[in-house]
Amino acid sequence: MAPQTPRSAALLVSPVRRRIVDTLEALPLFSDDPTPNRSTGLTAAEVGERLGLHVTSARFHLEQLAGAGVVAATFHRHGTGRPQKRYAVLPDRATAASPPDDAYRMLAELLTEALAPREGGALSPEDAGERWAHEHVRRLGCVEEELPRAQTPGQWLAKVGRVLDLMESWGYEPSVRTTDHGRTAEVALARCPFLSLAQSHTEVVCAAHRGLLRGALDVFGEPDADVELEPFALPGICLARLTSPAVLSSESPVPGKESVRV
Repeated sequence: MAPQTPRSAALLVSPVRRRIVDTLEALPLFSDDPTPNRSTGLTAAEVGERLGLHVTSARFHLEQLAGAGVVAATFHRHGTGRPQKRYAVLPDRATAASPPDDAYRMLAELLTEALAPREGGALSPEDAGERWAHEHVRRLGCVEEELPRAQTPGQWLAKVGRVLDLMESWGYEPSVRTTDHGRTAEVALARCPFLSLAQSHTEVVCAAHRGLLRGALDVFGEPDADVELEPFALPGICLARLTSPAVLSSESPVPGKESVRV
């Protein structure tokens, strides 16, 4: 969580307000409409229902938090009725984090690698990230043997899970949902350990992270996977789309039978 101002710190001394902020921060990054998520937030009535507070009391505390800049209050219109006032944790509070030493070391190493003179010219940040992943992911103990390419949605999601484990070790708070019958995994990357650096140098930092994702999938046996990274698709949150190049079957693969390629 971002540093607190004296006023916000004083407000959060209240156990009720602390519970309200914790509830808003605990909302999922993704949800199907009309389920609330971290971006849409909750109404005062929804907060009151979840915490056992009268709606008037919930609204009072929420307005105090909004006035101190702890949460944001916005109006959302659904249908023809009156717009709803909803409260959500501000992005810099919900996503800011202190980078772990290992994460800083990783970024420093791969950017140094990108700037190092070499035959054929320096590497791009994305190429440096991919190269770093190739050299270090095995050393981290994430994979001990060559992995076959995924042939079912379950196998593909298991590969994506390995990538999420890596992102967590670097300080992210990833969450995933699948589309296209499990062929594409959309990974929301919250609590970026390099948020302030990514905001000022988006092309460099996000390109390096795209290379890390690509290189990690290569090590996990998916060299042809399509990797997209959309910086700040949601406030303070980047969205990675990892797509298997294979036509995945829900049936278990037959031993010795190759998967169909697109």
